[in-house]
Amino acid sequence: MNKLIVAILCLIYQASVICNPTIAILIGSGSTGKTSIASAISKISSDWYIIEEDQLCYKLEREAIYDKFPEEFEIIIKAINPCNVLSAIQNDILLFDESADEETINAAKLALQTITSFKRRYRFITQEDVFQEIDKGLKQGKNVLIDDWFLNVENVKINFPDIKVLQVFVYSSLFSCHKRFKQRNKKPISNLDAARRMYGQLICYYVDLYKLTNQSDHPFPEFNKQQIKRWFEKTSKKVRSNEDDVSLGDKAHAVYATEITREILNACRDKLITYDIEEEPVFFEPRMHYDILLNYENLTPEMATFLLLQNIEEFK
Repeated sequence: MNKLIVAILCLIYQASVICNPTIAILIGSGSTGKTSIASAISKISSDWYIIEEDQLCYKLEREAIYDKFPEEFEIIIKAINPCNVLSAIQNDILLFDESADEETINAAKLALQTITSFKRRYRFITQEDVFQEIDKGLKQGKNVLIDDWFLNVENVKINFPDIKVLQVFVYSSLFSCHKRFKQRNKKPISNLDAARRMYGQLICYYVDLYKLTNQSDHPFPEFNKQQIKRWFEKTSKKVRSNEDDVSLGDKAHAVYATEITREILNACRDKLITYDIEEEPVFFEPRMHYDILLNYENLTPEMATFLLLQNIEEFK
């Protein structure tokens, strides 16, 4: 199904949705494809207000840092792209603009030292921040799509009792998520993108959302336990142990691989591969309730978008 056909079908769909707005919450592990789906919907349909919690979080903290250190912030953004200020502060990833001269760079380094000496977060996203964004979208007469990682869905329903709230579970196997994880982190760190995916984001959240089962009511791909165990063994060689003396060195490349320890990784493995799973094959099965299941294993973002909108229409 090409993009043009999907766009036409979505235009036909749009006519029926605005009179009954919907809040759709995308739930899934890191690197599962939620952001790609949200981006595809924003391009295909103007009837959806997109909330990316990651981007909202970054925006709020940048604003909080500016409020606390306005002079230092102004100095920093002369040498560092504003999108990468948080990476510079939190992870010491210093990606200076090519046009910045030595004097500008040195001034930015001093300003960063002033901010990082406090060693704390200045602002963290809250549910109320997301509720305000939801309200903003609804007041514009739009449906709301949330690329979610921490929201309490029941609280959304309480705060918006007259709006249909749907939980959309975006399914992807651990191996597919890891493939996307590697593809993202292979991209050169540049002025435009200092945000690196971390193993903790990938693995810890995945085992919270999925369990292994010997049977499934869905057409999920089949795997075997040895295949999964080998993946954990291979991954354990890329992370550190609590007993290791770790020097990050080039933090721009090392930080994402060292923020999870081998002990945490093994705990995640044991949570996923339980002793009661003895037969083969095994399936990655969602642990939680959902209204819509979107199997993203072999879909393009455009195909996933149309299927998602089609499923939402069935709840009207």
